[in-house]
Amino acid sequence: MNRNTLILLGVFALGCAAGMHADSRAQAQSFPTPTTVRKWQQFCEDRVAAGADLNNFLSQKGAEGWELVSTTEHQEVFKSLLVCMKRPVD
Repeated sequence: MNRNTLILLGVFALGCAAGMHADSRAQAQSFPTPTTVRKWQQFCEDRVAAGADLNNFLSQKGAEGWELVSTTEHQEVFKSLLVCMKRPVD
């Protein structure tokens, strides 16, 4: 084998060893169990996908404490979005 091949194999072996070491450390790490479970209000609403109207709707809901979770585009009749939001229950 030539010198470049040996260097490449050495670097590969060191990379594999470092990866296995990092993986074993990640598996050993544990996180504390939460003592309380947060409860959420949630809703989904079908909105016509129009720029300013949609932006005003999202701004209003944000001011009410709602957080956008997901959007899904529908294209059956009119282009619309299914907008899903959540906020913590007080």
